[in-house]
Formats: sequence, structure tokens, C-alpha cells
Amino acid sequence: MNRTLHCLSRPECPEVRNWHLNWDMVSDLPEPQIYPESVELLQQDRPVSSVHMIEKGIVKLVHLRADGRAVIAGMRTSGSLLGAAEVLIGECSPTTAVTLVPTSTRRISAKTFTALSMNNLAFSACVNNTLGREAYMETIHAIELAACSAPGSASCVFSST
Repeated sequence: MNRTLHCLSRPECPEVRNWHLNWDMVSDLPEPQIYPESVELLQQDRPVSSVHMIEKGIVKLVHLRADGRAVIAGMRTSGSLLGAAEVLIGECSPTTAVTLVPTSTRRISAKTFTALSMNNLAFSACVNNTLGREAYMETIHAIELAACSAPGSASCVFSST
């Protein structure tokens, strides 16, 4: 596997750690809330009422298919926004977001998030950067999956290092 792709797909790599803009430059953010393990922050096929800015912890995104099988759609860690894209485009969540460990987030109502995105330049810049990086990482992940499913790549193994 290409070393750059391998590294960029893992949050512990230095190239990934520094991607998120400093949210401290945005005033009037709510205080962090700590959620214990196994809390659903978003629910599949439901409107998103609040956006969660993950400060610390791990959240699993799960999609329940029509045939009843659960698919892990992704993992989110510090610096990620849960529900932001859905709020911005007015769609329901395609996944259920579940905390895997105690997780600290700043919870912003959808109405407030939309207003801040439209009226606060620093906030909007942070949202754009975060969502852009997430889209980029999803592309890297799709490339890795495609490489593993290509003919002759049966020995492709994902590792955590």
C-alpha cells in the first residue's frame, strides 16, 4: 500500500493531527459535554437536531441496511463534526453515531449551527476546513478499499500501524 495513503488514513499520523483549524478562535461555543460509552448522538433516518464537535473520544458510524445487516460506515475522533453536513443540506442522518468510549463534544443546535455557518466567518472557515478534510479522507479510504478489491490484491490486509 502507498505509504502516504496508509498514513493519511490514520488520525495518529502527524499529517492528519494538524488538519483541523483551531476552534478556539470562534467565540460563543457551548461548553463541552461528556457522553459515556454506547450513547447514540445521531440516529439513522432521523433529522439532525444538533451538531456535535468531537473534542475527545471515538464515535462509530453505523448504517443498518434494509436486509438487517449493520455496516460500519466510519469512525470519528477529535476534530470531527457529527451531523454538520446533514444540517447544512437539510437531510436526515444516513447513520447512527454511537460513542465507543467516554466522548467529549460541544453540542450545537441545528438552528444555531446554521446561523453561525452563515454569519460567523471564523466558524464557517472551521466548518469548511473540517468537512473538506473529512471528504478528502473518505476519498483516501475509497482508494484503499478499491486497491484491496482489485484483481490480484487478495493479500491486502489493513493494519493499525
